[in-house]
Amino acid sequence: MNQKHQEELVKLCSFLKDRNLAILESKLQEFNIFSILNLNRQEIRHSAMLAWLFNPKANHGLSVTPIKILLLQLLDSLPEDKRTNALLNISKLNPTGINVTTESDTKTGRIDILIEGDSFVIGIENKIDTKDAIGQLPKYAKYMGQQFPHKLNCLIYLTPGGAEPQEADNAVILLSYKDIVSLIDNLLISIPRMAPQVHSLLLQYQQLIQRDITMEDKKIQELCSKLYQEHKEAIETILEYKMDFQAKIGNILKGEFKKGNIPVQAYRESKCYFNFSPRSWEEYTCMQVDDGIWLKGCTDLVLFEVLNNNKEVNIKLIVGPTNNKEQEQMKQKLLAKLPNTSKYQKSGNKWTTIYSYKLLQYEKLQNATNEEIENQFKNNLDQWLNNEYPELVAQIEEIMKQLQQDYERENAQ
Repeated sequence: MNQKHQEELVKLCSFLKDRNLAILESKLQEFNIFSILNLNRQEIRHSAMLAWLFNPKANHGLSVTPIKILLLQLLDSLPEDKRTNALLNISKLNPTGINVTTESDTKTGRIDILIEGDSFVIGIENKIDTKDAIGQLPKYAKYMGQQFPHKLNCLIYLTPGGAEPQEADNAVILLSYKDIVSLIDNLLISIPRMAPQVHSLLLQYQQLIQRDITMEDKKIQELCSKLYQEHKEAIETILEYKMDFQAKIGNILKGEFKKGNIPVQAYRESKCYFNFSPRSWEEYTCMQVDDGIWLKGCTDLVLFEVLNNNKEVNIKLIVGPTNNKEQEQMKQKLLAKLPNTSKYQKSGNKWTTIYSYKLLQYEKLQNATNEEIENQFKNNLDQWLNNEYPELVAQIEEIMKQLQQDYERENAQ
């Protein structure tokens, strides 16, 4: 062991012996039902919790108070001509006339939470570790305006820090999880005699948000600050040696395709995304679009896409966008010829996913070591490449072959 490594080891030992580290670990392990259920940053679970909270018919006994507080929070973000209407809504809230749904279908997507009252409607798009798709929120705003033309419309974009959506829209109101913490504070003050179980649940939910989403738990902030000041070099050494496991999984995936055993054309290659198409599809010119309409340097209409995030590794087969009538007609012909089986499930318009398969779900391997997860991923990938993948390629290629023959026949006339 050289001198540098000896010095690093001494600093690491000092860091591990620090009493504040033990206090921090104890703080992070405090009982919290949401943490126990591993719901820390799962968007769909937070949406379910908020939908329950805003539903006056739910079993929490809070009636319309959560919605009242929410509408009051939104007042300053509303145009002046709508504020009077909002105040009237607040004063006339009728629990029996309010319906709360999750994953409401808009035909162009699903709004995470939809709260519909007698004279108002609130849509909430909830994002924690992901971003909205380009054009997603304007489509939702348009849908709400068309579906509820005579009601006060409020479309909320809820993120940890009140982030801007990818495509600006004046109809969208930005809300952060800090506002949810504030809402719960106001709720606890407004209803001092709420059921003990509900009071405890709301406190734990507030704690979870502050600790895991907004990172605002002051005690944890103070402990982390002290530890970093006292052991900066040791912590930076840990970060230096820390393995980026997500990147490693991505490299394993790309490595399998680059061995040469599976002839593919690779396009976008990053830690989170990997796009490719089989070389055998290149001869079907009717399945080509203009360069850059989807990805730079790519003219393929149909691509495999692997999404590698901190929740899962998901592989999809996607029929991408077109930019003229002829290409769009060819896309629709391909979609129409897909076998009517459970394997092929079409979703989306511009980017139409026709197949999806989860290669790995991290939440199902919570107690596994990195090595065990890595081996599981390799096994899953190997099975998919040897079974599912060749069958998919052959089925889609057969459709492409038919369309190419039809295309050549039409152009020969």
